[in-house]
Amino acid sequence: MRYPRIGGDVGRIQRRGGLVAMGSHGEIAGPGLPWEMQAHVEGGMTPAEVLQAATLGGARSIGRGAELGNLEAGKLADLVILQADPRLDIRNAKKIEAVMLGGRLREVPTLDELWPREKRIPALWHHGESSN
Repeated sequence: MRYPRIGGDVGRIQRRGGLVAMGSHGEIAGPGLPWEMQAHVEGGMTPAEVLQAATLGGARSIGRGAELGNLEAGKLADLVILQADPRLDIRNAKKIEAVMLGGRLREVPTLDELWPREKRIPALWHHGESSN
């Protein structure tokens, strides 16, 4: 597999000040961003370098680093709350506890609102029992 080489090269580019971004690209259904993040760690980037590329690097690559990409006063901040620290193990980025979207804290997997007020999302047709 070429990922160890690619991850190593990308890490060196980022350490020397180059802009590195990663994200879902849409050409292959399935693996997505968590897989890409893990592949880059396996290739030699640190989890912290990967997290920077997946957040602020992505925002900067589309010209929106001043508005989003990290937690900073005045920036937009949709975010995930994780059960474990991804800097210790990048696979922890998949252990999502809650999501904050538009200032509303939502539970995973139901997306029921937890804050600023508790509000359940009505069940969708596909959340019911199987008709088999």
